[in-house]
Amino acid sequence: MKEETALKIGRALLEEHFPDTFLDKDTPIEAKELNGIWKVSNVVERESLTEDGKIMFVMGGVLYVKFRNDDGKIIKIGVDD
Repeated sequence: MKEETALKIGRALLEEHFPDTFLDKDTPIEAKELNGIWKVSNVVERESLTEDGKIMFVMGGVLYVKFRNDDGKIIKIGVDD
C-alpha cells in the first residue's frame, strides 16, 4: 500500500472516530509505515510562541490509527499523549 492510500484510509477512520477534531477537512495528518504496520495520526504542533516571544510547549494528544499494510486490518485506534 502506498502512503497516499494509507493517508486516505487513516483520515476516514480518524474522522469517523474523532469527528470533532476533524471538522476542518484540512487538519494535517501524517502516515508512517514500520514493519508492515501503518500509523496515521494528526499532526500536533508542540511548541508555539507566547505574545512576549517566549516558547510555550503545548499539551495535547495525538490521535492515531494503526492498521496492517497487507490486508488493512485495524490494529488500534487511540490517543498518544
